[in-house]
Parts: sequence; structure tokens; C-alpha cells
Amino acid sequence: MLVNIDSLSYSYGDKTILKNINFSVEKGEVLALVGKNGSGKTTMLNCIQGVRTDYQGSCKLFGRESKERNRESLRRIGVQFQSSSFFNNIKVGELLVFIASLYDINLSTKNAESLLSMVHMEEYLNNYVSELSGGQKQRVSLAICLINKPEVIFLDEPTLGLDIQTKKELWKLIKKQKEQGQTIVLTTHYINEIKDICDRLIIINGGEIILNKSLNDITEGFPYKKKISLNANRYKIEELVKSMEGIEYTKLDDEEIIIYTKSSAHILDKLADHLERSVNDLEGLVIADIELDDIFLLKTGGRLND
Repeated sequence: MLVNIDSLSYSYGDKTILKNINFSVEKGEVLALVGKNGSGKTTMLNCIQGVRTDYQGSCKLFGRESKERNRESLRRIGVQFQSSSFFNNIKVGELLVFIASLYDINLSTKNAESLLSMVHMEEYLNNYVSELSGGQKQRVSLAICLINKPEVIFLDEPTLGLDIQTKKELWKLIKKQKEQGQTIVLTTHYINEIKDICDRLIIINGGEIILNKSLNDITEGFPYKKKISLNANRYKIEELVKSMEGIEYTKLDDEEIIIYTKSSAHILDKLADHLERSVNDLEGLVIADIELDDIFLLKTGGRLND
């Protein structure tokens, strides 16, 4: 195991951030840590990397306790943070050469260009960092992650704040690393975007792990295939939904109610009968297939951005 966490807990004063966390990461695995804002995802990464050393329990990286952080273990990991803070008055190629020197690596201009080509940024080798967009900086950050050919890379919200197209491009780059056998531990809010990338998903809620399964086990084991969304206040249907068998439901913002079911037809018939109107007359009614987001909703009772 490259990462092994056993009974990890962490507190800020009287506030418990992580509680009895247990999991491990195997070589070549891509693991996603998912949770609401403030659920402890970043704190967990900081404990694994040895940035936070005042944790309780055991947190091992390469078989060594993370709080015993040393130069050798740092050479074996790559880290991409939520946002990149680089020197602005330096060229991109020079930045890579400087970061490489911290690992005692003599990075040639050719090798710097090769690294940038991996993230489709080779044409910006001689551009100043100040000239880059947010998405371009995140791609450079990913290239920096790979300078030392790490055994594990940690990506903390790698696509946070990026536009849709830039997100897609960055996920493609991350997927390419996965296909090359790279071990990756990442955190994200965009749970539906990782289904083609991650091998395993961990959901954290209230500082505890409430789900730790492979994506295949999660999707195949979920009993519902369809969801029906409706404005609960407009149609006063919550009591009806509570009486229905063979479904689960969640209510969002005291307005939207989402019903999860194996088949939508009989649920729609009950709704229409109860409201004494045709299903086609129900404004705001949405019927869709189940996604990973829905499993998160049922497990935690809230959206990822709550």
C-alpha cells in the first residue's frame, strides 16, 4: 500500500474535523475523496502529505508515518493545490527549471518543454506566468506535479473555478495519467465528472467516511434507476411521497423534492391521481437517470456545494 490510514482523527480546538478515518491506496489506483465544503477533504490530504502533524491515529505514506516528513518522501510525491500561486515575473519554462532544482533535478529546456507538452502548454514555454489564464496555470501546476516522476500525485480540487471547457481538458489530462498507471488521490466537488477516471470513491460527511466503494460496486449496487424532481411546495406532495413504497426521496431547499425509484411510470400515475391532473400539466416535473450526484444526495442529504 502506498497510503495507509488507520483511525485518523483531527481537531481544531474543540471542533472535530476528521473522526476515525480508515482507508488505503494501492499502486496504480485513482481514489476520489468527495464531500461538502468543510468536510475535511483538504485537511486529510494535508495529514497524508505531512503538512499537518498534530493528528491522532496513524497516517502512513510509503510505509512511514507522515508526520515524520523528510526530503526522501517528498521526492516521491507530487501535489497540485486548489489554486496556483506562482511568481508572476518569471517565464513558464524558468519556473519549471526552478521547481526542478528543489528536487536536485537539472531540468533542461528540452525536458521542460516535454513536460509542458504533456499538458498541452509547450507553446507557452517562454511566456510569463502573469500572462496565463487560471486554467492555464492549473495545467502548468499539473506539469510541475510530474517533474519528479512521483509515485503518487495529490490533486486538491484540480478544476475548481474553471470554465466547462477547461475542466473537460484538465480531466482528460488527468485521465491520461491514470492510463499510464499513475497513482492519484484527488478531491473534487464535481462528482459526475470523475466516473471515467476514478477506481474508487470515498464520501466524507461530518468528518467521517460514510461510503468507500469502487465505482462499479456503487452504481451496480444502487437499487434505483430513475429520479423524479418536482416542486414540493407548489403541489403539496410530501405526505403522499412518504406513504409510497419501494422508493426513497430527499428534499432540497424546502422546495424541490426528488423521488428515487426503479421505475417512474407507477410513481407518475400516483402523482397524477393525487393531484387530479395530467402528468403533462405538472410544471417543473423532471424525469432523469440516476447519477453519482444522486447517491451523494441520499447519503448526505445535501448538495456538494452546501
